[in-house]
This record gives sequence, C-alpha cells and structure tokens, in this order.
Amino acid sequence: MAPGFRFEIDRKSVQRIVPPNPSERFEGIDFSRSGRIMAIATSETNSVLLFQRKPDGRFEDAPFRTIGRFDYPHDVSFSKSGDTIELLAVAQRTGAIAIYEKNAFEGSYGSEPAFEISGPQSKLAYSDGVAFVPPYNDYLAACNLELGTILFFRRISRSPVTFRETPEFELKHPSIFDPDGLAFSRCGRWLATANHGKQSVSIFQRRKRTLSRGKPIYGPEPVTVIQDPQFRYPHSVAFTPRTNHLIVTNAGANYFNVYEPSPHYYGMQWSQSPVAQVIAHDDRFFKEVNTANKMEGGPKGVAIHQNNLAVCSPQIGVKIYSFRERRWFFRRNPLIGRYDPANLRRIDTLVRFDMTDQNTPFEWYEPESHPKHGSFRWTGPSPRATIHLPIMFDRDLAARIHILLTVKDEVIDTLKLSIHEQEIPYRLDRLRDGTFLVLTQLNHALLAKPQRDFGITLEIADTIRPVDHLDELNQDSRWLGLATNWVELEPA
Repeated sequence: MAPGFRFEIDRKSVQRIVPPNPSERFEGIDFSRSGRIMAIATSETNSVLLFQRKPDGRFEDAPFRTIGRFDYPHDVSFSKSGDTIELLAVAQRTGAIAIYEKNAFEGSYGSEPAFEISGPQSKLAYSDGVAFVPPYNDYLAACNLELGTILFFRRISRSPVTFRETPEFELKHPSIFDPDGLAFSRCGRWLATANHGKQSVSIFQRRKRTLSRGKPIYGPEPVTVIQDPQFRYPHSVAFTPRTNHLIVTNAGANYFNVYEPSPHYYGMQWSQSPVAQVIAHDDRFFKEVNTANKMEGGPKGVAIHQNNLAVCSPQIGVKIYSFRERRWFFRRNPLIGRYDPANLRRIDTLVRFDMTDQNTPFEWYEPESHPKHGSFRWTGPSPRATIHLPIMFDRDLAARIHILLTVKDEVIDTLKLSIHEQEIPYRLDRLRDGTFLVLTQLNHALLAKPQRDFGITLEIADTIRPVDHLDELNQDSRWLGLATNWVELEPA
C-alpha cells in the first residue's frame, strides 16, 4: 500500500488581528513551539510584535510585548533549545539575523539579542527569510535574495547562545531566484523556497546523514519545482505537520494556494496545480494596492501550528484559519510494496518481533544493544513511528510492546497507539526493572483493512534531546522518543 494525503481548510478565518496602526507592515509570522505565542515582523516600524493566546484558543488583539531597534525585519522563526530556553530569530533585510532567548521562568524576551549573525563573512544580504532546521534545530537557515542562495549556520553553544557567523553550507540552484521565504517540513526532510523572482517554488530533499556527516545538506537537485501559472510573486511557504501539504502565499495575488504531495519512485513530489485556494482579503481593498504595485496587496507571511494556519500582510493584518489533514492509502504495484503477500505470516501462536527491520527514515534510529534486554531502537526524530510487521491480520490479536526507557519519565504518559489512523486503547504496566509493557487488544473486525500493510503506530507529544535534559556528560543531541525492544503478537 502507498500513502496518499487529504487536506481540507475552512475558507472563513476564525480570527483576524488588525495592525495596531497603519504604519505596521506585517511581513513575517511564526508560532512558538507551544503555540501560545505568535510573533510578527513589522518592517516599517522596525519591530517584532508578540501576541499571546487566550484560554479560549484565540489570540489577544493587542501585543503583550514589542521588541524594537531592527533594520527592516522581514521574517521570524522560533526554536525550543532546552527546558527553559526558547529562541526567536529575526531576519533583517540589511543582512543580519538577531537571535533572542526567552527564559521560561521569567516569561519574557530581553530587549537585546543574545547573539547576532552579521558582517561580510555571513554572506547575508536581503535576508528576507529565516528558519531553524528541524528536527535537531542545531542549524539556522536564511535566504540571500541578492545572490539566490540558502545559507546554513551551525549553533556551537547553547549557553551562551552562539552560532558560527560563516555559513557551513550554501544551497545554490538555478531554480532559486530572489528567494523571499523558506520552510522545512517538521521532520526536516524537505526544504521549500519561494522564488519571488521566478514565479516558482523549489522543493529539495535532505541527503542521508551517513552521506552528509550529519550536516543538513539538501539537493543538489530539487525533487519538484512548482511553476503554477497562478503564482504572483510567491512570498512565503509552510508545510503542514502531518501530511506535508505545502502552503504558498502570493504577495501579488489575493489568495494563498495549497499543493499536494504524492509518493514517487524516488521519494516524494508535489502537485503543479493547487488542491485548494483561499481568498485572503476583500477584493476591492486588494485591487487598490495591487494596481499601484503588482508585487503588493496579497498575503505574505505564513505560519502553521497544529491545525491553525496564519497568514499576514500590511493590508490584511493577521488571519488565522482552521484546517484538517489526514493520510489515506491506495493499492500500488505489489512488486514495490513493503512485503510480498506470499510471505505474510499467520499468527497462530505467540510470536515475538524485534526492531531489526524497523528502518523508516525519521521514525527510527539505528539499532543499539542493551546489556540485559538485547537489541532495541529509539523512535525519532519524529514523534510518530510505526512498527511495520509482515503478518496476516485475519483474526483478533493480543499485542504487547516492550519499551525500555524514555529520556524523561513523563513522555510515556503521552503515548497514543493507532492502527490505520484509528486510535486504540491500551494498558501501560511499569515493570520492576524500570521498563514498560504496553498491552492492547486488536479487533480484526474494527481495525483490519484489506490490501493494507499491518502496522502499529506509536505517537508521543514530542521527542527530546538528552543533551538538553540530562547531566553535562551526556552530549547526545538526537531527538529521542521511545527505546523500543520488541513486540509480541498472539491470537486473542
């Protein structure tokens, strides 16, 4: 079976925030990792506005904090770097990135940046877009609109916050021309650039870590270049968190578009035509601006948190929409399926499977060995990982999953189990040796899907880096979830 994807958006916004005064030109926007704070770069007043989410889920109409003294701020990006520190990067068109840190105990950002990347060695010029690179957030990427490159800066210290001021990697390609915005998928596998000067969007795949020595190297060729005739100066891009639909705003059109991913022999590709288009503003007001300047009037910045999608512009202010996404599956050529149907195993008695064959990228790390329990794999960097098994799901089954440990004890309490996107109840036993046993019943009539591979999906609230939470001797910077030892199946 091969995955497909479905996306639906409510075309009427659930909230609109009007700029505090006409001089506030909203250009870039982002949500904090928790979603409780929304940052907006306002270019003309050289400031960043911070809005707070209310208990009812809406944001306050007025900012609770203003950070100033920038030089034409154009984009913002949040990153969580530890338990108590949250970072906010601000890209300035003059060729500088200011990085602020927020102390969770104090609940505020300082008036001065903790670090700044600037100067000739940074190669920043018209740096209109900025984003931390997932899943590790150890790099910061920025656009150079003048040279048509994407620059990657490595973080070399968490405390004090320090980045190298010389880019460690530069992405260049003829399709990248006047890049105005960039975005990464949640897992970090995909990078999209909005090519303002070529009326296109380029999407690149990250190279395997074994080939790039752990560095976030993308390309050299894009997997997709979207050249939609409906593009009007694409400004910003964003991936949805679960299905990787791509949102593209158009500074010179009164709408934003949604492009659908689809499995391809070499990985993934995106549609050339939008699967959804949302009108962002009153057409009369849009035309008043766009008639004078064909590159203005439409939505500019875009940000996503869970099922909230926000767009901003000088004319619109901020509009927040609600959307839904989910995966579905279709039958593909059995010669390229995960398992040969002839080799599927019928569960007639107790069978134990180790994690040796679980190697889905961004869901599972390489196998490791425990002195008592033997081989295991960590889930991560994605919070969601599926245990694929070559079995026939033709009867009710009892399943037991042995989890050795988590980085923090409370992670196990956020665990959700599902099969084919349908959540299933379970019981969690804490064993005497400190490990965990997850027990569940798999109802064939409710859960089995003909012609679909069998897999149990484990999902937690978030993955965690040991370097951020354990003693200073543990320098493991991987985003880890559950150390999974084995799964047992038997007839119920």
